[in-house]
Amino acid sequence: MFEDILRSLVRGEITLEEAEEKILEMFYERTDGLMLDLERDKCQGFPEIVFASEKMVEHIIIAVEKLLERKGIAFVFHLDEEKKKTVKNRFRGYKIREAGRLLVVKTKNFRKS
Repeated sequence: MFEDILRSLVRGEITLEEAEEKILEMFYERTDGLMLDLERDKCQGFPEIVFASEKMVEHIIIAVEKLLERKGIAFVFHLDEEKKKTVKNRFRGYKIREAGRLLVVKTKNFRKS
């Protein structure tokens, strides 16, 4: 994928800014109010954690959906009881583990790689 982007840049098919954008899209999911590092686990050894205290519940839901879609697992930290209840209700068909203010939501077929 990198090579394709770089070849397109060298051939003048895309600008430097477009190449940067395409490379960022490979690693980050950007939506309204969110920027998720979808490849954090490869760099840091642990996946992205959604810090919920400053986020609207709608953004938390979107983040969990994106992480489940791409990684099969989502860690959500610093949930108050209302947000925790909403997230648990929305993802009730998934495996959910809870410890204090942390929720771990996994797809049924999640396997650690």
